[in-house]
Amino acid sequence: AMCANTTRPLSRLTCSTGSPNYTSIRAAGWRVVLLDAQDGLTRDRDGRGLIGAAQLDWLRSELEDAALAGEQVILVMHQLLVDPSTGQPMDGSTHRGQTGDAPPGGSWIESTQDFILNRAEVLSLLSNFDNVRLSLHGHVHANSIVTRRGVAFVTTASPIEFPMHWREVTVHECELRLTTHAIDVPRQRDKSRQADRRGGRAAR
Repeated sequence: AMCANTTRPLSRLTCSTGSPNYTSIRAAGWRVVLLDAQDGLTRDRDGRGLIGAAQLDWLRSELEDAALAGEQVILVMHQLLVDPSTGQPMDGSTHRGQTGDAPPGGSWIESTQDFILNRAEVLSLLSNFDNVRLSLHGHVHANSIVTRRGVAFVTTASPIEFPMHWREVTVHECELRLTTHAIDVPRQRDKSRQADRRGGRAAR
C-alpha cells in the first residue's frame, strides 16, 4: 500500500496518446504506459525489440509528468528489459556464458532475440524515477518475477503453457496487487508439461 485508502478501485480513466502504437492511461494516482517494443524495426527477423528515439522521448515526458502529478507508473511492453531470472540486463552476446555453460537465465534466453535492443538506454531512463512500480512483459513464454531497483519486472506465459497459470493485476488508488491463478485441469496440465521443450524456464 502506498497511501491510507487501499479499497477504492480506479475510475475516470483518461488517455494520453504518443502515436497510434503507444499510449498511456491515467486514473486515480496511477499511469499505465503502453509501449510499442517493435518501434523503429522495419522487419522482424528474430523477435528482438526496440524503443525508438521519438518514443523514448515521449516516455521521458510521460515519466516526468507522472512524477509531477504524484502518480505511480506501470509499464507494459512485449520484449524484455532484464533477465527474467536475475533481474540484470544481459550483454550483447548470443548467449550468456560463452564458455559453454548455460546462461544464468537458462538456455531458453537469447539476448539477440528476447530483449529490447536499447534496453540499457531504457533502464537508464527508468533509474531517474522512483515512481515506476511494475513492468509487464511476454515474449519468452515463461512466468517469472524479478525486482531491480524497486521495479518488479514480470513475464507471463499464455495460460495454455505449462504450468498453466494466468495473472491478475489489480490496481487501487493506493495499492497494486499481482495475483497468480492456477488453472485446475490436471490432464491438460500434464499434456502441457510434456510439450514443454524449453528447459530452465521459470514457473513462478
